[in-house]
Order: sequence, then structure tokens, then C-alpha cells
Amino acid sequence: MGAVEDLFNIIFWLVLLVFISIPIAGFAFVFYVFFSIFASCFNGLKGISDTLLKGVMFPGTCASNMVQKRSYSAL
Repeated sequence: MGAVEDLFNIIFWLVLLVFISIPIAGFAFVFYVFFSIFASCFNGLKGISDTLLKGVMFPGTCASNMVQKRSYSAL
């Protein structure tokens, strides 16, 4: 039963990576570049910049979870 669970987890993370996380990262990186420049000047933009950075790093998280065969609860 473990091999079937691992296969399901790999497929889940692959679908999430291709169809959700890459478009999110593509959208977030443009705004991240803009907000990260001004975050050092305006403290209020630091939280927005950090949130956008998480969006940019989301494909890496999905890929790591896929390789390590983590369950969807790691999301």
C-alpha cells in the first residue's frame, strides 16, 4: 500500500506544481521585484514583500515535496 500512496503523492505534487504553483510564481515575481525595492524604505511593505516571496518560492516547495514523497498535508 505504501507504493500506491507514494505514487499518489508524486502525482498530486506534480499537478500542483505545473498547474497552480508555476502560474502563481509567474504572477508574484513581477510584484515581488517592485515591492522588494521599496520594502527597505517603507516598513509597511515588508509583509507584502515576504508574502510575495513565498509565492515565488512555491514551485520549489512543491518540487521538494514531490521528490521526498510527502503527503498533501505538508501543504
